[in-house]
Amino acid sequence: MVKNLGGRLAMASHFTDLIEYWFDSKEIISVAASMNPITKERLDLNGKLRKVSASTTCNALIRLEDELTVQYSINAGSYVGSRFDITVFGDKGELTFTLEDKLKLYLQSSIGQVQQIEPDGVFQDEVENKVSIFSGSFRYLAPKIIKSIKMDNNNEISIAATPKDSIYCMKILQAIKDSANKGSSIDFKEETNSYN
Repeated sequence: MVKNLGGRLAMASHFTDLIEYWFDSKEIISVAASMNPITKERLDLNGKLRKVSASTTCNALIRLEDELTVQYSINAGSYVGSRFDITVFGDKGELTFTLEDKLKLYLQSSIGQVQQIEPDGVFQDEVENKVSIFSGSFRYLAPKIIKSIKMDNNNEISIAATPKDSIYCMKILQAIKDSANKGSSIDFKEETNSYN
């Protein structure tokens, strides 16, 4: 059994929050997941060999209303280096992001062509992958938080997560844990579950 710690809370929480933001809290249909510590035993601070119960990997297949399907795979134990790849498939095209190629758009109306998307205001160290994508992104939010506090209104951070958003995210994270530990999909339509 894999406990709460590891990739699920450290990293999957961010991806789950992104799902909620992108898809505007679409109703969750089901969650199927797996987690694995990869390294089964490690030495503790006293040099004693102990069983590892924290996940190094977290894989989730999340079905949302309107036939939306989200799949992510997280591995915090890679020896190759950092990767961060996102692909959004839609009926009009695909949007991809990688650390190397950044943001690209492929449209069905212009097959074979690629559009490089370059958002304004991106820091050079991000372009060069010299800063973590998670910690680097906070510098976009921090000035907005400061401005909101100084102006005593939430206009600058109106898209920030709310308590309701956090509950949505936690439902998915709990379902990931339950699915991984039970070895079966969690159906949100069942009246007997505790996710509604």
